[in-house]
Amino acid sequence: MHRLLVFMMPLVLLAGCTINPQDTGLHGNPMRVNATVNSTIFTMEEVAKHNTKEDCWMVINGDVLNLTGFPHPGGDTYVPFCGTDATAAFNDEGGRGMNHTPQAFSMLDNYKIGEISGGN
Repeated sequence: MHRLLVFMMPLVLLAGCTINPQDTGLHGNPMRVNATVNSTIFTMEEVAKHNTKEDCWMVINGDVLNLTGFPHPGGDTYVPFCGTDATAAFNDEGGRGMNHTPQAFSMLDNYKIGEISGGN
């Protein structure tokens, strides 16, 4: 049993070291492992360049999100907000006067690529 543990431990450690956290994102977007460390700062001018469904960034609550290819349950309703600060629209669920679900809020970190300069 001891020999098996001695043999398996390096394999387990090597397997953990070969996973790149940037490869674990959803739909080609990087998943933030720790959003407070190594956070990239973007300007609104940079975000504004990504304003199509095929290249969609937006700001929500001070975080810059890459939502390119996002499978939104409401279809393409998010596309007009690509390249913008969509905080008000997100927090008001597109003008319907209600918040998105807690699940939607929890998904934001999966698409976070940085923060907006000056916060929100």
